Amino acid sequence: IAGKFSQPTARTKFLYGCIQARDGMGIPPRLGPIIRKKGWDILREVNLAHQGMGDELGQIFADALSSLPEVGKIDVSDNRLSDDGVAAILDAIMDKTDLSTLIIGHNKVDGDAAEKLAEYIARPDCPLTSLGLSNADVDDGECYRFIEALATNQTL
Repeated sequence: IAGKFSQPTARTKFLYGCIQARDGMGIPPRLGPIIRKKGWDILREVNLAHQGMGDELGQIFADALSSLPEVGKIDVSDNRLSDDGVAAILDAIMDKTDLSTLIIGHNKVDGDAAEKLAEYIARPDCPLTSLGLSNADVDDGECYRFIEALATNQTL
């Protein structure tokens, strides 16, 4: 997907994923979040809130996220994401050392996503200082796991 001597950019990965989705039928991309506007802190923020992206577009975004440098804040709240979409995004942020804020509220955080989130916030090198879970669909058992993980977290 990239040129002979270059690595694909986050935008290229995102667009390619959208084109290849649904067995080549494609899905409409939302480029706004991938093309970050110039400004002080805006460059470090990816705001996808209220886009209704769903799991398929969420997974495509997660694939592109690894190529997006210096991301300090990600907001994917209220996007009809379920376990698959949230888990894919959580996988993608595991090595993001600049990420200080993650907002995943108004989505379903179940099974795999809940386990990945608990694992992430329990890591000693977890960079998060703010985690938004407002109105997220999290069951009691999964919430208990977060509380256990938060007991060891020094930054949240």
